[in-house]
Amino acid sequence: MRRLVPGLTAGILALGVPAASPAESAPANLVLTAGPQSFSGQGTDARFPTQLVVSGPGKDVVLVATGSGIRKKMIFKVYEGVAYVEQGAELTPDPAAAFITGDFAKRILMYFERDVDGGKIREAFVEGFEKVQGGQAWPDELLAERDRFISYFEEAGVKDGQYIELTWIPGWGLYTVVAGTVKPVIDNPELASALWAIWFGDQPVSDDLKRDMLRLLEPGEGN
Repeated sequence: MRRLVPGLTAGILALGVPAASPAESAPANLVLTAGPQSFSGQGTDARFPTQLVVSGPGKDVVLVATGSGIRKKMIFKVYEGVAYVEQGAELTPDPAAAFITGDFAKRILMYFERDVDGGKIREAFVEGFEKVQGGQAWPDELLAERDRFISYFEEAGVKDGQYIELTWIPGWGLYTVVAGTVKPVIDNPELASALWAIWFGDQPVSDDLKRDMLRLLEPGEGN
């Protein structure tokens, strides 16, 4: 029997913004609710919600799944990456590029298939950002926010069946949850673009994963 992964923490998730967060405009609580429909993962026993609703003060944002795929290291499955995008977002003609540059809500769920310590996760993000940066100079503020994000994984690890949640809401910021632990919100669109480029850029962490995280999109469709 396949397990239903809610794509949230405990099905309905109230994300509290820690006091240290610089995103002063971010809501004190961000609630994510899974819709009734789900789809099968790729090579896992999990199913994922086809739709999520993100709720904050006076605002609901509907996210729809665009696909999922397996990240492998050597022959081992590490995690299944599941991508979501704001309903109605324009993704044509290049959905991958739109995920990076588009001014809309988006989400990546990393559902882990094995135990991974925080150091290994941190190394993976460091390598991913280095590939995205490509030797180019980044503004000091962006470098500082990148380092702050990476610091979220210095100690925290994940176990088989746990997940990392990355949710970007324009005007609110980047919400990061590691195995159920909420991290401070980072309100920096450039960081969000660089982060999504790890999966959807010209040198993604995996070409197969990039393709599969868009597999639910029909050819020529953007939502």
